Amino acid sequence: MLIGKLLWSAILAGFAAAAAFAARQLSSTFWRLATKEEPPARR
Repeated sequence: MLIGKLLWSAILAGFAAAAAFAARQLSSTFWRLATKEEPPARR
């Protein structure tokens, strides 16, 4: 069962990373369309 828990954690982490990446891309695109400028740079 330990392998199953590790696999489940890895799958969840992968989906979380993909969701964060997609949210950043979508918000950057929305910013460009709304303001006609590049989004603010991350610090």
